[in-house]
Amino acid sequence: MKEPQIINRTIDVSIIIPVLNAEAFLESSLRTLRDYAVSCGYGVEIIVVDDGSSDRTLEIARSYAGSIRDYTILHLPENKGKGGALKEGFRKARGAFLVFTDADLPYGIAMFGHMLGQMRAQTDLSLLYGSRSHPASQSRKKYGFIRNAGRTFFKYVVQSVLLSGIPDTQCGIKMMRKEFAVLLLECSRVDRFAFDIEMFVIARKNSLLFLDFPVELIHHKESSVRLVADTLMMIWDIIHIRLRLGRGEYER
Repeated sequence: MKEPQIINRTIDVSIIIPVLNAEAFLESSLRTLRDYAVSCGYGVEIIVVDDGSSDRTLEIARSYAGSIRDYTILHLPENKGKGGALKEGFRKARGAFLVFTDADLPYGIAMFGHMLGQMRAQTDLSLLYGSRSHPASQSRKKYGFIRNAGRTFFKYVVQSVLLSGIPDTQCGIKMMRKEFAVLLLECSRVDRFAFDIEMFVIARKNSLLFLDFPVELIHHKESSVRLVADTLMMIWDIIHIRLRLGRGEYER
């Protein structure tokens, strides 16, 4: 009897989803991603990185192992932070392009194809990032006074100290070339939320092209960011990023 052939599918895009205590919405997100991978028309792999969850997140992720093609689950026994989880996903990614977004898919996934098209059309483009500050962006979410004040202060610090001209570093959807992901793995030292900021610093220091695009906030869960504690940690990370930048550690 002739042995069945195993065909290795070309992976165009690696979708990386860092998750932490996401049992309330992860199943819905995985169903959406599964259906998208079947219908999108290009090769997709899905990488879920469980960043030390204490609820049923890992159990739910594993329950989809038999129904999603090219599906990888990475379990981190201890919480590493957003940047640490993403870098674990980058190491496993096989796609020519990598996209990451928040686990509740707040901006949907329909734009993945448009992002891929732009990345393919602009061969010198290393990073494409969503920006809530883009004039064409739409959001139904209204933040309270304290959170708005915190966001405004944080943006001011980031633009003053490191990244003038980039009003939104933290929007939860970005696509990059694999080569840029490799550079990030080589240069990045930040594992928490400030990883996104360090990403832009590395891109700018190495004269790489990055562009923003408008986003529409489709739905919104309560943020896991602790306004005071996480903002202080991010400012601490920003100080260290600035010191590393001054020492030339980000240039290759």
